[in-house]
Amino acid sequence: MTDNIALTSPFRKIPKLDGYYWLLLIAATIFGETGGDMLSMGLNLGYLAATAIFLALFAVALFFQVRSPGDQPAYYWAVIIATSTTGTTIADAMTRTFELGYASGSALLLGVLALVFAAWKFSGSRLTETGRLPKSSEVLYWVGILVASTLGTAFGDYIADESGLGFAGSSALLAVLLTLVAGLQRFAPNQKEIFYWAAIVIVHPLGATAGDFLTKEQAEGGLGLGTFVASAGLGLVFVIVYALVHRRRGSESVARN
Repeated sequence: MTDNIALTSPFRKIPKLDGYYWLLLIAATIFGETGGDMLSMGLNLGYLAATAIFLALFAVALFFQVRSPGDQPAYYWAVIIATSTTGTTIADAMTRTFELGYASGSALLLGVLALVFAAWKFSGSRLTETGRLPKSSEVLYWVGILVASTLGTAFGDYIADESGLGFAGSSALLAVLLTLVAGLQRFAPNQKEIFYWAAIVIVHPLGATAGDFLTKEQAEGGLGLGTFVASAGLGLVFVIVYALVHRRRGSESVARN
């Protein structure tokens, strides 16, 4: 009976928004920066070709996520990674291939994100207090994540280039802002959705600047790991953390039963 209710539920469960969730999300967004650069620049495919490939992967991942009858964390995180890599190459194509620049590209994407949030609000979409997302709002949710990811890359590059802080300083600044948002949420527990989206918007430029810090040459203010080594390392970190979280959730479920 319980299984039937789960399969026919009109809601989709977002993974528990704890420290593990944000650690996985940060790792995924940094991987999105390094992985996107690896395909577009490391393999010399260019931003447009890399975008086409990642958009196809995003569409496939989203198809399985939306069509899955129950809550599938693996599908959720697959779409998150797909949005991060896709957002990276879309932003680079806009700001570099089409020469919009970081400031203009960020402003344009911020306007698009505002439209997505307006559509979210006026359609009655919302994340419930328990983290449940109505399935009717699922595609709009992922559009918001994709646009936020794209904005994150453009805005992260803008901060690193224009602020004078460089990749490391910009990453530290954004990490402080993310911590501040997390702290403020504790004082306004009834505004979880607002703080969730605020954190999402901050996480993506953090991923962009941190990814560049790992991959760029030391002369450019980075560690010089390169896109291949950084992507492999971040992918391993993500897999290890995901496996630990999945194992812990399984143990907690068994203990409750």
